[in-house]
Amino acid sequence: MWKKHLISGLLLVSVIGLAGYHRQDVIHVLKDIQISWALAGFFCLAGNYCLRAIRLRVLTSGRLAVWPSGIYCIFNHGYAT
Repeated sequence: MWKKHLISGLLLVSVIGLAGYHRQDVIHVLKDIQISWALAGFFCLAGNYCLRAIRLRVLTSGRLAVWPSGIYCIFNHGYAT
């Protein structure tokens, strides 16, 4: 289990390091983002996770709650695949 956290930590440090090294490019790209499209993408992603959690509840015949257990299982499934 600790190897997964180590790899995640190294990946996080790498992404932050690259973003810091290319900070001018990152700032330029972030300034050009349209907030409406970013919010639409966020709500589509959140809706997708909610629908998947509801589907998992149906498949388990109601034994698994949508929140927080269903969302947690869906996040772990997405991470594992």
